Amino acid sequence: MEELSKISSRDFKTLNSNIRGVSESVADIAESIQVLAQHMDERFEQVDKRFDKIEGRVGRIEVSMVTKSYLDDKSADIKGGMVSMLRKEDQKVNRLICVMVDKGSLTPAETQDVLSFRPFP
Repeated sequence: MEELSKISSRDFKTLNSNIRGVSESVADIAESIQVLAQHMDERFEQVDKRFDKIEGRVGRIEVSMVTKSYLDDKSADIKGGMVSMLRKEDQKVNRLICVMVDKGSLTPAETQDVLSFRPFP
């Protein structure tokens, strides 16, 4: 108790003033935090809207995008068609060579030379 009696009225007023200052500072900080939180909420809402748009666009891309298996199938179909066409052309060339050999237009050496370029053995 003796220690409290040594504190003057003026000391109490100064202490009370300091406490009010700290209290006001804490209130200012809380208000600043509230403003910042509100600003951050608005920013997150904007980001959410942008992500929603991006998700929609990605979804449309995924729907229209071809798959690797689809491309592999189409590539195999094209390759098969090309091989078929080349075989028919090879048969025509072979027939033409036979006709030219029968007519004497090609020598056996020339025939072997032309046949060495065949796409199919």
